[in-house]
Amino acid sequence: MVATKSMPLTAPLTQRALAKRCGVHPSTICLALGNSPAIPASTRQRIQQLAAQLGYRPNAAARNLAMLRTARDGSGQLPLAWINGHAHENFWRCDPVGFRLLQSCRARAAALGYYVDEHWLHQPGMTSRRLTQILRTRGIQGVLLPLDGLATTFDPADWKDFSLIALNGRLHGSGIDEVCPDYYNNLDLALTRLGRDPGQLGLVLPRSFDQASSGLMRARFLHDQHELPMTARTPVCLHADAPEQARREIQSWFDRYQPAVVLGRNLRPDLRPGNAIYCDLQTGIGLADAPGLDERLELVGTAAIDRLTAKIQRFEKGPSDCAQTLLIRGLWRELAVIEAA
Repeated sequence: MVATKSMPLTAPLTQRALAKRCGVHPSTICLALGNSPAIPASTRQRIQQLAAQLGYRPNAAARNLAMLRTARDGSGQLPLAWINGHAHENFWRCDPVGFRLLQSCRARAAALGYYVDEHWLHQPGMTSRRLTQILRTRGIQGVLLPLDGLATTFDPADWKDFSLIALNGRLHGSGIDEVCPDYYNNLDLALTRLGRDPGQLGLVLPRSFDQASSGLMRARFLHDQHELPMTARTPVCLHADAPEQARREIQSWFDRYQPAVVLGRNLRPDLRPGNAIYCDLQTGIGLADAPGLDERLELVGTAAIDRLTAKIQRFEKGPSDCAQTLLIRGLWRELAVIEAA
């Protein structure tokens, strides 16, 4: 057997070595990598760019040990921000689907040594600029942007100092990486598995969801509708978020078109008029003895955290012209499971 000479291992770049390359004190490196406002933004940016070029990777174990020594709760975990742009402060804790997504992110974050801290954008006196100042002061580097209630008010320029991941929707032209369900193919899967004549089907969606998802479910539904004669087509029912107004709009639409099968997202019993078959397109839960689509929000949350923590380690901040979208395809459930509210 011929002996082979092993390749020498390259020692990881330390903060002290990085400080020497940058010509600054090691404490300045620590402040810059923590995105601290205690030093000028130009200095932070110069050090972060050089750290990325030299392949510096933070020592997660050392950072967690430092947090363990200084954190008030003694958790030793690093914070990530969850921006609640919804009009209701408790939306992500009260909505069953929203809570499922938030919990999936928190579970994955905890496994990687982080925790997810929720920040409500609409509390009195709060603005995007003020919130970003608060996050910087707390040393938060990674931000999750769930788009329910946020898509119409979000300005990427306010968040240039953070690693960013958008969740559960699309931010076209923002330059921000996105992780969301594959809405177009999810509806395609539902239509295929239902096997119904397009003329028997109706689609009901909240306007806010249609906007945040770039109309992808609506586009897939209309693809089949356009093959029908004009008199046989059923337009998509886009309704308000407010329950009472949504009830009136759905009832008026149903009375006019009388679909045999209604596909919708989290349509509660009080929003289901007539004697139609209802199919859930959001989670595959909440409808007894009925088929439904599971968007696999656990995978969405896990992938979002994985991508966000990787961006933090690579010092990738703010919008980018190399932004990517990761789409998670759902699963069809022949029998949905009733889940307690």
